[in-house]
Amino acid sequence: MRQDVRVDDRTDLPPMAADFQPSPSATSAGTYWLGTTADSASACWENPDDQATVVCLENPWSDETFTRSIDGGLSASAATSDPVLWAIELSDGSRWRLRTGGSWAGRPDGWLGAYLCIEHCQTFQDTDQVILSNDEYPHGYDDSAKVWTAFVGEVGTDDPPEPEAVSITEGWFVG
Repeated sequence: MRQDVRVDDRTDLPPMAADFQPSPSATSAGTYWLGTTADSASACWENPDDQATVVCLENPWSDETFTRSIDGGLSASAATSDPVLWAIELSDGSRWRLRTGGSWAGRPDGWLGAYLCIEHCQTFQDTDQVILSNDEYPHGYDDSAKVWTAFVGEVGTDDPPEPEAVSITEGWFVG
C-alpha cells in the first residue's frame, strides 16, 4: 500500500458482514463490493497488513481510504466479466460515482438512478438529477460510439423531462 495515502480507521465500527462479491467495476481479481449501502464499500481490497480488515476507496478522486473489520475471511474474487464504470467525469466537469444502493426516487418512464454527482456539481445543484439507466442502457451510459455518453435526468417528479445525453470525458474502473 502507498505510504502517502491517508487512511481513516473505521475498525471501531461493527465488522462488515461476510457478504462479499466482486466489485461490478472490477477489472482484476481481488476487488470487492461488500457491506451495506451505508458502508459505501464498492472498491475494497484485502489489507495486506491485517487480513481481518479491508481497505476501501470511497471517493474515486481522493487518495483517502478507510479500513474496516470484516466478519470472516475473504473468498477469492474474479474480475467482473462485464465491468461498469465506477466513476464518470462528464464534459461539464461534473464527477459522478456509481450508486451503491439506498432509497432513490424513481421516474414513471422506467429510468432509474445509476450514478450520483459527488464533485463539481454546479449544474445539478438544487435538483434531483442523476445519471440514469434503463433496459436499453443498463449501465447508465452508451459505450457503442467513439465518444461515450451518459444520460442525466431528474428523479422524484411525476412528469420529468427526457434524459439529456452528455458526453463522458473520462471513466474509471477499479482493479
